[in-house]
Amino acid sequence: DLENYGEEEYWATPEEFLENGGDCEDFALAKYLALRYFGWPEEDMWLLLVEKKQEDSHHAVLAARRNGNIFILDNLSRPAHLLLTEGQFMRSFSPVYAVNSLGIWQCSSPDADQGRPKDSEQVQ
Repeated sequence: DLENYGEEEYWATPEEFLENGGDCEDFALAKYLALRYFGWPEEDMWLLLVEKKQEDSHHAVLAARRNGNIFILDNLSRPAHLLLTEGQFMRSFSPVYAVNSLGIWQCSSPDADQGRPKDSEQVQ
């Protein structure tokens, strides 16, 4: 963000992201908007702002629910595991906030049964 936009933290628009590149939240937002464009239900997707368990750092990913299962689209997972299951994801990350067009939740993990993050409190 500092190199591309002159700011330490900058959430790029999709156009800026495609032109200049970006970091994790820019990837997650672009994936969210692309899936919405193709008809993925908004209640089945969240931008997750997470903490990395071993590194004391933050990251952003897209969580998408399909047939009752939650999958994580992560731009940093390697090798080529850009789509993680909820279990794989939870071994390395702890969700802090979930965001979609329906609201913002403070949370601990996604919940496929209620259509919103589990153990959460909606903050907006």
